[in-house]
Amino acid sequence: MMLLLAACLIGVLAQAGPGLAGDGRDISLMVRQEPAPRDGPAAPQEPGEPGEVFIDLDRIELDLWGGAVFFSSDFEADPSFVAGISLRAPLPWLCREVLELPEDDFGLFVSVRFSSVERDITPPLEDDSGPVVLADIGLDYTFARGEDWRLLGQVGLQSGYFGGVTDLEDGFAALIGLRAGAKVEEGIWVTVAPQICFGDSGDFILLLQAGVLIEF
Repeated sequence: MMLLLAACLIGVLAQAGPGLAGDGRDISLMVRQEPAPRDGPAAPQEPGEPGEVFIDLDRIELDLWGGAVFFSSDFEADPSFVAGISLRAPLPWLCREVLELPEDDFGLFVSVRFSSVERDITPPLEDDSGPVVLADIGLDYTFARGEDWRLLGQVGLQSGYFGGVTDLEDGFAALIGLRAGAKVEEGIWVTVAPQICFGDSGDFILLLQAGVLIEF
């Protein structure tokens, strides 16, 4: 008798199907399997993706200078006014790819300045005065910085033109200098820059400059 009742119950459940009738919805007992996380290295960089640029022209800085130029004793010339312009841009590839620095502390600068020289020699020279044009290129390094100030060291090569003044030869000189800047508002700095240029004959030119720097 018990076996007959069990067989009847199994038959009824088989006809009802896998769901239970209620409000028209079936209840599924299947549990969704989530894919297991895969451990492994990050996807490699796709070929052709750009790395750090050599020079970042999007962060170029323009410096407008004014000041005084002092000549060594062999020039026999008084100090003169000097004015000029300088451009600087950071070097991300050198800083980050080569030296692995956290900041773009190295930069490339180019400058041109205009002045004059008048030699006070007795007896007077045939051409004792003329224009002076100083153009230089070099690297700088930011060795100290704060939120609103920076201090950079500079090394470079300078080309000097002395306007045909007697006994002054055009040529190249080694340049070293400092540049200090303080921010006055976003994108605008005031700067000072003492620089000295050494010629191959032992003569030198000292530049004391102040200016306004504009960040682009």
